[in-house]
Parts: sequence; C-alpha cells; structure tokens
Amino acid sequence: MRTAERLFLYPIAIAGLILGLASTTFEPAARATADGAEVELKIATCDLFKIVERLMESDRYAPAREEAMAAAEERIRPLQERLEEAQRRAQSTPQDDPLFRDIVRDFQRAQQEYQARAQELMREQEMFTTRQILECFRLVRSSTEEIAEQMGYTLVLQTRFKQDDDELQDMQSVVRAMLARPVAVSPDAIDITADVLFELRLD
Repeated sequence: MRTAERLFLYPIAIAGLILGLASTTFEPAARATADGAEVELKIATCDLFKIVERLMESDRYAPAREEAMAAAEERIRPLQERLEEAQRRAQSTPQDDPLFRDIVRDFQRAQQEYQARAQELMREQEMFTTRQILECFRLVRSSTEEIAEQMGYTLVLQTRFKQDDDELQDMQSVVRAMLARPVAVSPDAIDITADVLFELRLD
C-alpha cells in the first residue's frame, strides 16, 4: 500500500475505550443496566485497523483505485506535456533573446495550470480513497458484530496490536500509533481478528 493511502487510514480509527467498566477482568461478569436488569459482559478485542487495510489492499478495492489513478494521470498528461515543452523552450532560449520574457511567462502559466489541475485531481483521488475506506470500515464493523454475536461476546474493543516502526518517523505518526492502541494488555484467546479476516475471506 502506498504511504499516502496508509495516512488516509489512521484518521478513520474510532477509539476502542469503553468508559464505565468497573472491572478490568476479561471473564464474563454481571453488569446492571439502567433499568436494573443484569447483562453478561464478555469482552473481546479486534484489530479493525489491520482488517480495513487488508480489505483496501485486496482485489475488491485496489484495482478500482489503480484505475482511478491511471485515469487521473491520463487527464493531466496534456498539461504535463505542455509544461515540459515550455520548460525546454525556456531552458534553450538565451536570456538576451527578445522572446525570452514571453517564453518564461508561457512557462509560468503552464506551470500554474499544471499545479492547479494536479491539486484538483489529487483531491478527487483522496475523496475516492476516503469513500473506499469508509465502505471497508462499515463492512468490517458489520462482520465484527456478527462474529462477536456468534461467539457470545457482548463488547469488542477496537485496538491495533502491531505497528511497523519504520512508519513512525515523526511525532504525528507516533501519536496516531499510540491512539490506535487503547488496549495495553489483553490475552490472545479473546482476540477475534483472525475470525473476522476469515469471515471476509482475507486470511
């Protein structure tokens, strides 16, 4: 996955902290609801971040992004070719040439048009990727709910377990990684990440 795509993924993380738990045990326990009824609390963990990334990289979503990127490159190609030609003319024209200033102005206009169009296409690509991420997250969330219900879990904490240290190059990436791991310690036996991956055929 491209670095830019990974950067899009982290902002969609929803905190997995659940307030109001009186106990840190992961064993089933009785808890009173607002109306006085008791419910059994059984906690699981799931690395939804990992699953969303895996789904984004799958054949279900990656080809569409690649096609959108190729289409964007094709749309900007005429402006790129014009910019390259204007640059060659500016570089090959002597500064004492009477046409030099006009050639430089033409190059500057071509550069401005290219940059404006490139930014526009980049925003479109970002919106396309964001929509994909949101769709993936909804699918993963739905599958997580189904698996949790099948396995008898009443609460699933969303957390990230492994992070490539090579990706942690600045303060923002470190803070994002910390916020993505609200669960500091938990037994492997209660993690349902593999089950959700299997359900989505991503294992």
